Amino acid sequence: MNALEKELRRVAKGATRSAAVSVSNDEAAAGAKRRFSATRLAAHRAKLGLSAAIYGQLVGVSGQTIYHWEQGKARPRAAQLENLASVRDLGAREIAERLATQ
Repeated sequence: MNALEKELRRVAKGATRSAAVSVSNDEAAAGAKRRFSATRLAAHRAKLGLSAAIYGQLVGVSGQTIYHWEQGKARPRAAQLENLASVRDLGAREIAERLATQ
């Protein structure tokens, strides 16, 4: 009886581990999990020399929203995190081109 209980615990542990692996694989398939840092956002905007309003245009939000994110009063939603990541990957010329077309 003890041997069967031990085997059952071992199998149950393996099932839990494989379930955890499948969850992490699902997350990877859905896209990378994005992290947000208010100080990094402020530093990136300052590095580019852009106002919050202009940076907000690039991301698709208002300048006030950018201020709130930088001050930690609010956090961006998942879709907004994706937009932030795409802006972060742009160079100065690409940003100027985007602003010219808007």
